[in-house]
Amino acid sequence: MANGKFVISKDAAGEFRWLLREGAGKPIADSAGGFNTHADCLKNVHLVIQNAKNAAVEDTTGHAPAPKGKPAGKKKAAQKKAKKK
Repeated sequence: MANGKFVISKDAAGEFRWLLREGAGKPIADSAGGFNTHADCLKNVHLVIQNAKNAAVEDTTGHAPAPKGKPAGKKKAAQKKAKKK
């Protein structure tokens, strides 16, 4: 699967926005607002990249967190597989 990518565009109001697409092209995050200049938009993209690399997940729902580096829900599937062997 290809890597995700940030797509920068200009909206109807003339502001710059970014959209993060996953490898298959599905949108997964956006700038949530416009920027007056292309440079400001690009700066925000780089801030997101820099901060997301090691960002913690703060879950206020009361659910137990998934182990670091493993998405939630994978544990049960692995346990089922192990039981079948």
